[in-house]
Amino acid sequence: MCVVCRERRYKDELIRLAVDEDGMVVVDSEGRMPGRGAYVCPGCVDYLKWGKTLINAFKGRARGFKGFAKSGCREQDIF
Repeated sequence: MCVVCRERRYKDELIRLAVDEDGMVVVDSEGRMPGRGAYVCPGCVDYLKWGKTLINAFKGRARGFKGFAKSGCREQDIF
């Protein structure tokens, strides 16, 4: 389920986000990073904002974004 629009989709249709060892949210393109992951639709990436949704998704472990901008980010920019 996408954390932005809450639409249910197949896992391979979503982009997985995970928290790295520094507490930063990064794209986990291989889906192998340890710990809790959050998923977002390719169409919702532009609407992904730092806030309660991501903090709750990662149980408070996330501190910020790393590797992509909060705005103006598109699927082709992520991969």
